[in-house]
Amino acid sequence: MERNIVITADGSQSIQVPSLNIMYHSKHGALQESMHVFIQHGVQALLPFQKPCMVAVEMGFGTGLNCQLLHAFATQHKIKIRYTGIEAYPLAPAEWQQLAYDALLPQGTVTSQQLHALPADIWCEIDEYFAVYKIHQPLQEADLPTEIDLVLYDAFAPAAQPFLWEQPIFERWYSQMAQGGLLTTYCSKGDVRRALLAAGFIAKKLPGPPGKREMLQAFKPYI
Repeated sequence: MERNIVITADGSQSIQVPSLNIMYHSKHGALQESMHVFIQHGVQALLPFQKPCMVAVEMGFGTGLNCQLLHAFATQHKIKIRYTGIEAYPLAPAEWQQLAYDALLPQGTVTSQQLHALPADIWCEIDEYFAVYKIHQPLQEADLPTEIDLVLYDAFAPAAQPFLWEQPIFERWYSQMAQGGLLTTYCSKGDVRRALLAAGFIAKKLPGPPGKREMLQAFKPYI
């Protein structure tokens, strides 16, 4: 699969896949999008309900930017996060060695090079607040953690991988999440919201990041 590193409107990098006509992040700004969707309306929304250790899972490890931002958030707020990233098509060294997010992130944040060099299928302790487990398998084959508090749903868009945005997939996520757990995604399609609702989530649209009108946030209700 051909992948090209491109610069988005806010100066941060993303990856373009010409054959699928998709990008890993918004062309309007990769960093802006990740901060808005996965930090502000993801982990930050759970901060008032903070647990001793938060279980976070990302669908689509990709460039590792969301993982880096979670680490920065964990160290800033001194909360423990155990992060699992699921990626069926991990970047090759020649690709991830070109990533340059580090200068845009707080000092002390785990670097792109460190993250991508970590082995899969083993817990890697980054520091006292953050641990990483990488899965290099399709979601359908991956063993998900239980009692998930936060899902960063950053799969390719429905036009490219529609099966990842349908009710059966969201039912699987729902079954593995803790009560009060949150799923956040850049996607705002009506079909996706209806699939989340049918799976049992409380789903709502929120204002989207720059260049995008809306996004979706979904909670597993307390029973």
